[in-house]
Amino acid sequence: MSLSAIALLLLAVALLLSVFSAADERGHEGNEVKAYTITEPYVFPVVPGDPGWYEFTTSEQKIDASQVPNDILRNMTTGALVETVLNCPTISHIYLLQYESGYRLACGLFNSLNELDGRPDAVRKLNEKIEELSSLAGDRENPKDEAALVKLLCAEIIVKGMTGQLPENSVNPPSRYTTTYIRTPNNTNVLVYEDLSWSDHNTTESSARAVFNSYLSQYPSAVEITTVNPKYNCHSYAFYGTSTNNAYWINNATAYITDGSYVYSAAASGRKVYYHASVIANEHSGIVQRITGGVVIVRSKWGYGGVVEHPVNDCPYNAFATSKTYWALA
Repeated sequence: MSLSAIALLLLAVALLLSVFSAADERGHEGNEVKAYTITEPYVFPVVPGDPGWYEFTTSEQKIDASQVPNDILRNMTTGALVETVLNCPTISHIYLLQYESGYRLACGLFNSLNELDGRPDAVRKLNEKIEELSSLAGDRENPKDEAALVKLLCAEIIVKGMTGQLPENSVNPPSRYTTTYIRTPNNTNVLVYEDLSWSDHNTTESSARAVFNSYLSQYPSAVEITTVNPKYNCHSYAFYGTSTNNAYWINNATAYITDGSYVYSAAASGRKVYYHASVIANEHSGIVQRITGGVVIVRSKWGYGGVVEHPVNDCPYNAFATSKTYWALA
């Protein structure tokens, strides 16, 4: 083959590669190929730390501030869309939804994630971003960039959600966990998981701390009472014991409010608040501390994050709640 023929062949290959690369940033509507015209990520008008963010008093307002105009989403390249999703002010809420139906709930909460979920090249673009973020975050036991670590953790959850790797239900953890039973005041058995560790949660203390810090930045009205702890959760804190030595994790606390141990009541200091949700895994509970200016102030534990004092409508779990009820000891 002559040198000119080789040169022509190489040129043809280069042109084909450029076509395939451009195709990665195109979408399909029916039989038509659509070229995306927006190549930069969306800049959210208000984010945690901005003066305007402090004006939000409920989780719903913060979720609303995390939306992107649909006409921008539909014209954004997948690369820009990945950046937009990970820059979303409240995307770390997905860390509380690490199961199949939880991921679908997250897609319903964040329109940018819903758009990304439908892109054929989303997983590839996310994996490219994961590689970049891994370098920025460094060691997960001792991260050099906490913000990059939180984005990395969220990106990994999203990939698992897109590829069917999330568990069907977070209420039934793996059999390796040590289980036992505690009892409600009316002597009903409640299944608990005992002495959970960070590895049982498939995370590290530094990762848990980073995500917890992201929640505190999103909910500036919240006051941290205790630090992150893998052993007990909100239901155990509210219904079993508030000591940091509590060793029991309760996934399903409904027995406390269905067996007559507690009775439906109005909000008052010392009473329990229960955040009802469409699936048990999203439910949350806490203890009313006081009512100030008509605002119910609660203490609750945020997953394996810390115990936090906060307005009842201003916490991550309120974003998933279908209703809230208050309960007094019978």
